[in-house]
Amino acid sequence: MRQKIEKVALILTGLAALGVSIADFAGALTELPWLAQRIPVFTLLLLALLVTFLAFEQRDYSPRINNKIDQSSVRVMEEIKKLHGAEVLHFDNVTQVYSYVTTKLHGVSKSVDDITWGSREAFRTNTEKEAYQEYLKAMEAVCERKNIEYREVSSLTDNHYYDRAKNLIEKGYYTYNLGYYDITQLSVPLFSFIIFDRQEVVAAFYRHPKLPLPGEVYISITHPLIVRLFGDYFDTLWAGSRKIKDGLNVDNTTFNQIKERLTK
Repeated sequence: MRQKIEKVALILTGLAALGVSIADFAGALTELPWLAQRIPVFTLLLLALLVTFLAFEQRDYSPRINNKIDQSSVRVMEEIKKLHGAEVLHFDNVTQVYSYVTTKLHGVSKSVDDITWGSREAFRTNTEKEAYQEYLKAMEAVCERKNIEYREVSSLTDNHYYDRAKNLIEKGYYTYNLGYYDITQLSVPLFSFIIFDRQEVVAAFYRHPKLPLPGEVYISITHPLIVRLFGDYFDTLWAGSRKIKDGLNVDNTTFNQIKERLTK
């Protein structure tokens, strides 16, 4: 209601100023000398009313505008806090990584997307070895479940990773799928990660073979947009990979060729 009254007042002020100007230009004010002599004062009065009205409008609307800006800033800060808060977990060592991944594997309900590359060739401690073995058991347990799709992208760079994949293929797990890349002529460090149900990604293992392993950063992320990025990257890698196993289809020719290369 108030806005309508203010709008009407502004229109009437403008019409009054326009009317006086037209009347003076047409000579209609010659018969009203008292008004003709006061046109400058009358014009100043109308101008003062207009400026005052605009000043009040700016005062009334500025808090609303500033409030919108403040709310937008709060939303941005909330997103930044999420990235640096509970939605990012940091692991101190490899044992913690494998232990956490094992726990998450036991809890998945739909899918696992696993980039291994086979870049980690050795373990430094017995604790790491034990944690890794538990991860392998959890991986096989997931593949046994018929309602989970497990997709792995690997380079099968040594006998260990080859035998690991062979075990899952020979056991006939329908849900286990394997995409392959030949990186024998590639020395670029490759990034390994695993995605659970397209809701969380654990990223690790990227320094080999260019830098010593101590110093790697291991994290888990649940931020939807970042998980979406990793998921899309995985889909891109999967689309370009050579499928060693896809559902019931197994490319035994390529798989045997890889084994021959590893035995040379």
